[in-house]
Amino acid sequence: MKKIMSILLAAAMLCTLSACNSDKTFISEKKPATEKPTAATSTGNSTNHTENQTSAPTKNDAETPAAYPPSVMINGVIYKDTRFNSSMIGCGVKDGEITSTVDGTKLPSENNQSNFGTGYQYQLGVDDTVIVYLEEQPRIFQNIDKSGTDMPKEVINFTATVKEMRENSTMLVTLIDTAEGFVPMSKGDYVVSTSNLRSQNVKVGDTVRVWFAGMIQETSPAQIPDVYRIVKTDESTAHQDIAARMSDIMKINEVELDYGTSTLYSVADRDTALKLILTEFAKWEKMGCKL
Repeated sequence: MKKIMSILLAAAMLCTLSACNSDKTFISEKKPATEKPTAATSTGNSTNHTENQTSAPTKNDAETPAAYPPSVMINGVIYKDTRFNSSMIGCGVKDGEITSTVDGTKLPSENNQSNFGTGYQYQLGVDDTVIVYLEEQPRIFQNIDKSGTDMPKEVINFTATVKEMRENSTMLVTLIDTAEGFVPMSKGDYVVSTSNLRSQNVKVGDTVRVWFAGMIQETSPAQIPDVYRIVKTDESTAHQDIAARMSDIMKINEVELDYGTSTLYSVADRDTALKLILTEFAKWEKMGCKL
């Protein structure tokens, strides 16, 4: 029997005192959110996500009124549904609740108003986002005026090495590391859907970054069915960024860094260790300490 492992599990056990924006993540044990039926609600394959929906209404046919994407107005700003789930832990009391609604063919015009229903709680996010809890699922809404194709920072993602390309629209990858600000995923292999693979000519040995909804099936190997996006990355670029930062630090402190040779740890492993060191010392720098 399949089990579902969730980065959401920790969320219910954390802070309950006051609303906040956290850097940590969760994985949800639940299925992707199902909104209350309205004219603005869209359905479809959970892995075939539509990004950056237009703020202009669309018509299904000549007799059907035009519908806007699910939207909310909070603090004078209209936010639209990205159809991505947040994997960052929110703690304590929510920042507010949707108390009024308009038809799906309209945009909200008052604070705490939506075009898909009432009673939904929300928390303020980062970079012009709001997390709206649709059927208890933390859905990311983004400023309707914001353009671009970047994934919201609240979406959990990780880098991995392609181990095997499969014919059933999946590939087997080996985890390198989880993005900063999220609960680290377990080391090992994962089967991921390639329905939203954005890069061409991906092959065994390549490094990829995977964004997903937070659901992991505890099979052997573990499976990630709801993948938002996969792109091929240049691991050497990441290595160069870390090396450049370390170079600056070494020049200031007159320290010499020697990677040396190792049959036990790869360059990626050592970069991960350096990344952890830099992250920790960055916290110390805020207190006046220097590396």
